[in-house]
Amino acid sequence: MEFEYKSYDQLLQEALEYKQAGSALIWAEAEAAFQAVDVMGTKPGQWAADTGYSNRHVYSFRKTYAAFADPDRRVIDPFIGFTHHTIAAGTEDPYYWINQAAENSWSTRQLEKAIKGETIKDELQDAEAAWARVQKILEQGGPGAEWLHLQIMQAAVS
Repeated sequence: MEFEYKSYDQLLQEALEYKQAGSALIWAEAEAAFQAVDVMGTKPGQWAADTGYSNRHVYSFRKTYAAFADPDRRVIDPFIGFTHHTIAAGTEDPYYWINQAAENSWSTRQLEKAIKGETIKDELQDAEAAWARVQKILEQGGPGAEWLHLQIMQAAVS
């Protein structure tokens, strides 16, 4: 039997479907923890022991589900996951922060920094500054420009 390779688009579609299925699963786990503990009165430690999760994980599930119990208030985006929601759930305005994360395409680290009021460094800033310098050298011409042009050409081939 001959193995058939899938196209990149097929693989990408499958990967995104798996990611979406995983997202649905983690929200279902969070809902179960919330209902077992907060609705039924099960001790969090008992739920943790019975499910194999840590107490901290159970707390995180419950807190996140409580903040985003309404599925319409969750951000459905391949790059904004449950961890983003967990971080936002720890604030006084979870909806604001989860939407800021989505609008700005923030990583979880960037979201945490924004919540703390820290400056979020543009991760492309250094590369853009370096490219501006390269362009300036290329425009000026000379040995430096020739060397850079050669380096760029070699990098493009490899």
